[in-house]
Amino acid sequence: MEQSLQIFNLILLPQQLQILHFTIMSESETHKKLQNLPEKLWEKKKELTEYKYRLSQAKTNLKKSKSPPHQTKLQKHKSTTNQPLKSVVKKSMSVQEITAERQPHSLPSEKYKNKLAKLSGCHSDEYSYIINTISQKTPTNFLIFGVGKDSEIWINLNKKGKTVFIEDNPKWFEWAKETYPGIKAYLVDYRTKVKNWLDLLTKYSNGKECLSMIMPKEIWQTKWDFIFIDAPAGYSEEMPGRMKSIYLGAKLAFQTRNTDIFVHDCHRQVENIYSSYFFHQENLVTEIRRLRHYKITGKVNSIREDSQKIESKEQVEISSVKLFKPVSNLLHGCYLDRPKPGEKFNQQTIKLMGWVVGKKSPAVAVEVISNGQVIQTVPIDKQRSGVAKGYPKVSLAKTSGFATNIAVIDLAKESELRLQAILKDKSRVALGVLELNFKSDKSIGVIYIATGERFIREACHSVASLKAQMPNMPVTIFASKDIKNSNFDRVVVIEKPDYNHIDKIKYMSASPYDYTLFIDTDTYISADFAEIFTLLDKFDMGVAHAPMNIRGFVNGVPESFQQFNTGVILYKKSAEMKQLFSQWLELYNPPNPDQPTFREALYYSKLRIATLAPEYNCRFPFPGAVSGIVKILHGRHENLPLVAEKINSGKRLRIINPKQFKHIENFSQS
Repeated sequence: MEQSLQIFNLILLPQQLQILHFTIMSESETHKKLQNLPEKLWEKKKELTEYKYRLSQAKTNLKKSKSPPHQTKLQKHKSTTNQPLKSVVKKSMSVQEITAERQPHSLPSEKYKNKLAKLSGCHSDEYSYIINTISQKTPTNFLIFGVGKDSEIWINLNKKGKTVFIEDNPKWFEWAKETYPGIKAYLVDYRTKVKNWLDLLTKYSNGKECLSMIMPKEIWQTKWDFIFIDAPAGYSEEMPGRMKSIYLGAKLAFQTRNTDIFVHDCHRQVENIYSSYFFHQENLVTEIRRLRHYKITGKVNSIREDSQKIESKEQVEISSVKLFKPVSNLLHGCYLDRPKPGEKFNQQTIKLMGWVVGKKSPAVAVEVISNGQVIQTVPIDKQRSGVAKGYPKVSLAKTSGFATNIAVIDLAKESELRLQAILKDKSRVALGVLELNFKSDKSIGVIYIATGERFIREACHSVASLKAQMPNMPVTIFASKDIKNSNFDRVVVIEKPDYNHIDKIKYMSASPYDYTLFIDTDTYISADFAEIFTLLDKFDMGVAHAPMNIRGFVNGVPESFQQFNTGVILYKKSAEMKQLFSQWLELYNPPNPDQPTFREALYYSKLRIATLAPEYNCRFPFPGAVSGIVKILHGRHENLPLVAEKINSGKRLRIINPKQFKHIENFSQS
């Protein structure tokens, strides 16, 4: 009779992989015995799961020990052996020998087998794998996205450790609280839908903060050893989907740098793409059915370096607080302790605190409304002894207070929040309006682009004048060679420069700053210009007029559209700016001047353009006029400091005549 042959791999020593070969009973005998011994079938199934887990660990350890750190998993395997791993047999053992040597006790998942058989959330193989993995490290810090009928298993598995749940469904949240007294769980609102998954990922990759959300401090302050992402629901287009939970799991894991991540339902599009994007495929340990296991270590310290935007600190300012007067006849009174007009919050939440006292019907909650939708409901149950003294005949006045943090991360830059009280009889009373204004502390900096010795020398002279006026201004230079100059905070070497305007166009889009000022190498900084960056709070770009315009109707651009000088360009990091640089590069044909094609690309863009005053790009080799202090002098001259001093010697409207600078060396500095 034909025999069934299976090969199992088992790690016996830390640096040694043993390949075990054994023969299983004939198919007819197996069938007969399994019919009589259902319990043994379960045991064999669990053994198979454990063998798969140990095989995965063995492969991972072997590849890590024998492969260079920069190799991919496939490359590591190839460098270890030219044969398929399963074809190499070093030692044979029977199943009994394996069990006796490696499994003296039953698997951790064995004790849960009856409960696992009744659960439908995950397959029993998936549950067993997670249980067996976590059991090796308990007690531990374990974070689970989603409560359910399996929550009891996770609580019991990690009795002596910290187990915390994140849930978005209020019904499941209340069910878990009632079913498992003492469970530590937090209710959140993701405010997303599966149908928007691609739009969210596109916005994130373009630097827009759209996946963050407010979480309890405990979540951010804990170093999580294990994270299991099995929520929120994502089986239809209108469900919240796991876009944010996967992103948050990645952020927490890379923050800890020693975290095991389990992601369930990876057969679905969102889970598949988002987990690969944020956890990196090279960190994948194994896949079991619909479950993926990632291991995040200190070797990787960021979430997608190629797409991660420079973090900015959001600041929320309360523009005004208006409480409606007179107070409704349904209320004795109300008051708002916080926020106050002019108050600023550095986090992406604002503090709401106050009190409401109803008359015939007591006030039970306060609703916070944005654009007609309730974004938060705050219970009225806080102790207010002072209010109780003011209303001694109202028994509920002593618990008339409310306090909470309102998540405002998803609101528009200028937003309005309306507050209304809910009374016990279900009636609602308008209380007032909060007006909010969002401000961002963006990273700012200056960049130079210099390819060739002449331009590098000029850049070194220019940055010296800049640092003399603004010593703390961050400066980056993209150059054709490494530069040892302490005035540059960062030097980026261009590997294969074109030595023309192509270098400039290419590397302007590579600026490391949110708000960037590009300046040519033939410039001299005569005064602090930091205020220029505030233009980017309202505009996409700032440029000054070029001395000469293009005449006629060229490539669809009318003569009335002014040509701009490309020696000083202020711009913000955005997808629209990236598109402009791409279009400009496509239009430009070296060795021609770059300004005509810049003008054309700008004309067909949808950017908001601010025209810089001539004092911020003073082209002194051409006739012109200035009325304020010239801050950026632009042009070549043997003595630029003296040119700047002569131009700035007057304080009223001055006409710039290039001829007056021909013999500037005779100009007295006194």
